[in-house]
Amino acid sequence: MAEHPLFSWELWLADCHYTGINQLITPYKRHHPLTDAELAYNIIHSFYRARVEHSIRRIKIHSIMNEVYRGSWEVLNNAMIIIAHTTNVENRLRPKYAYYGPWLHFVY
Repeated sequence: MAEHPLFSWELWLADCHYTGINQLITPYKRHHPLTDAELAYNIIHSFYRARVEHSIRRIKIHSIMNEVYRGSWEVLNNAMIIIAHTTNVENRLRPKYAYYGPWLHFVY
């Protein structure tokens, strides 16, 4: 979180691995039989988290990820930055989901 500080009012959706970290909204773990409300919450959480996971998948299936990388850390880091930016451009040019929220959205 140090690399991406949040304002006090900001929250992020996260996997259940991050339970207990401030400002991260995580699903309920199955330590006990979940109530109907907890199950409904997990379904809604998963619905919106899927958007993030789909973007991560686009990065993971890039051709550079299909082989064992044996180059330098600097080249790999730069390649990942380029892949992340091109994935973002692809998401903006061909959005898979409708935009929502009270703010202006970038439209081409």
